[in-house]
Amino acid sequence: MATRKLAGRSAALQRHTTETQIDLKLSVDGQGRYNIATGIRFLDHMLELFARHGGFDLDLICKGDLDVDQHHTVEDIGIALGEAFSQALGDKKGILRAGYFLMPVESNSNHFDTCLLRDRHQGSHANRRRLADRIAARLF
Repeated sequence: MATRKLAGRSAALQRHTTETQIDLKLSVDGQGRYNIATGIRFLDHMLELFARHGGFDLDLICKGDLDVDQHHTVEDIGIALGEAFSQALGDKKGILRAGYFLMPVESNSNHFDTCLLRDRHQGSHANRRRLADRIAARLF
């Protein structure tokens, strides 16, 4: 995977495998602009909402082996996005370790949670469970 750090909190990368060819550009401090084409319209829609409501600028073009299945496309996009965020955020200075977001939309309730830092809590399932319990206790 070829990744390059751009100015500010941005990154660009290409991930080309036997199943997918992904070109991605991410600006964390964007304005919610996007240009997304994955070949899976629902995934496009979800990534568009992710960028718009997250305030990220995201250009993502993926050509995958959709004639076989959609899972390679979804999986490789997830890997590429994770790598792009990692590169764009660099040392992650000023970022809290975890976040949680809940957004009711019509009759549905959607949630997103993330942990951006790697540390000693990542080692075992028991440590991750205790960390999740501590985070939940702070939220509720």
